[in-house]
Amino acid sequence: MRIQERVNEDDITFSSFTFTYNDVLYYGVISARQQEKEWFKLSMNMNKRFEKEPASIVTFSGEALLPNQNKKKQSYQMIYGYVNDANIAKVIVRYKGGKISVIQLGESQKLYMEYNLIPQEIMDIQLQDKEGKVILKKDYNS
Repeated sequence: MRIQERVNEDDITFSSFTFTYNDVLYYGVISARQQEKEWFKLSMNMNKRFEKEPASIVTFSGEALLPNQNKKKQSYQMIYGYVNDANIAKVIVRYKGGKISVIQLGESQKLYMEYNLIPQEIMDIQLQDKEGKVILKKDYNS
């Protein structure tokens, strides 16, 4: 397993990863919490890469039970995907209420990840080239 990106938010770590099994590439995201020297997996989601698509767009959300004495639940929402088309330069996530998140992809970056500790309603997700031309779009308005 190869960690592609790792972000700490409060006491939760969000990571994206890839691995190969039987010559097939898989990619995904994991959220975990470290308590002292021990790690606790809160959630994990993964998918098989399909080379014929320009990219993938995956969304999921839920609640994880934090490993502490209060057994508090933590909500989360994750958006991620694998980019096959080298022309894709950015991912734009538009939420209801006006929030917009822009993920600029590095030149050789194949995996992107967005997360929210408070799940928000998504309007659409667009994958665009450097000039802003939409290569792939997923609408959530229906």
